[in-house]
Amino acid sequence: MAKSGASKGAKKINAFNDGKLEGVNVASMPDHVFESIQRQYGNKKYGEYTIEDKKNVINHYKKQKKGKV
Repeated sequence: MAKSGASKGAKKINAFNDGKLEGVNVASMPDHVFESIQRQYGNKKYGEYTIEDKKNVINHYKKQKKGKV
């Protein structure tokens, strides 16, 4: 019977992620837009939500809809 890679010292991967990517920009969007979205969702780590954040998010999705992002 073949041995698995884990028995040879391979890294074990958790399929459920356990929230380890929280706060990581995996969407490949500009950092200021990512932070604006985080504030919009109420993530206190990024500060208070402002009108500028609202404009950042709206403009980003308008560009994305047109295919420019």
